[in-house]
Amino acid sequence: GTCSNSNNITVTFNQQPTATIATAGPVNECDLDVDLAATPFVYLVSNAPTSTWSYTGPGVVTWNGGDATDADQSGLTVDTYGTYVFTWTETNGSGACVSSANITVNFYEQPTADAGPATASDCDLNLQLDAVQSVVGSTGLWTVVPPSGDISFSDNSLFNPIVSSTTYGTYVLQFTETNGTCSNSNNITVTFNQQP
Repeated sequence: GTCSNSNNITVTFNQQPTATIATAGPVNECDLDVDLAATPFVYLVSNAPTSTWSYTGPGVVTWNGGDATDADQSGLTVDTYGTYVFTWTETNGSGACVSSANITVNFYEQPTADAGPATASDCDLNLQLDAVQSVVGSTGLWTVVPPSGDISFSDNSLFNPIVSSTTYGTYVLQFTETNGTCSNSNNITVTFNQQP
């Protein structure tokens, strides 16, 4: 009718951020540090934007410079081996508009292959090998260098297989220990002597 009343509201149109991680993933490391980098979103109009890294994983993360809001995380470290998922989150408009990107990093302990004694000999054509496992859960593989059809293994994936030869003589055997994507090798020389 002839009666009216007014009330105001404030409307904010926030630009939607797009979170991106510059580092391609997944990343596999043979130590406890990694270089990560996010690409900060370029705002045409921003309203109290924030950006930060977060993570899930078995250990504690030390951020570059102690600052999880720094997009450049060169030299980021963890204190425990395992799989971590790092998340870069961009927020605009006091939490109204959010975008996140994830990257998976696998931190593997670097094995140190130990094929056993540097030299070994026997008075027949069979010899028990005895490699030492340096990392729990790692795998092993025996080969002969250079390749020779004279040599065979009872199971070349065992740490302590029996190696056999069809010919007396000296051979170089290589033991490779692998943990995730990290590996290391060690050689031994074995001699098969004919029993007089």
